Amino acid sequence: MIKRFWFSRYLLAVLVSVVLLFSFTTTLADNETDQDEALRLKTEGEILPLETILEKAKTIRAGKVLEAELEKKSGGYIYEIEIIADDGSIWELKYDAKTANLLSQEEEDGH
Repeated sequence: MIKRFWFSRYLLAVLVSVVLLFSFTTTLADNETDQDEALRLKTEGEILPLETILEKAKTIRAGKVLEAELEKKSGGYIYEIEIIADDGSIWELKYDAKTANLLSQEEEDGH
């Protein structure tokens, strides 16, 4: 009887974990674009290559790229580039992924 109770609790814990994991990955998939999707979009001409955006970003903010993300927004796709400038400040630049137009740039709060 004790083994059956333990097994039931274990099974319930596993099922809850799977449901939570599935809902978490679904939430991520709503905004962020995975590598396969990005390749498909680039091949179909829906977005520019990341390299093109990075070259443009480095002309605006010299420094090292910390992070680059491709996100789906209501109007299309946006590249978000995070750069640490030579002076140590951190900047986030947002580009239209299809046209490479700079949409915004802001200094991140260092706290």
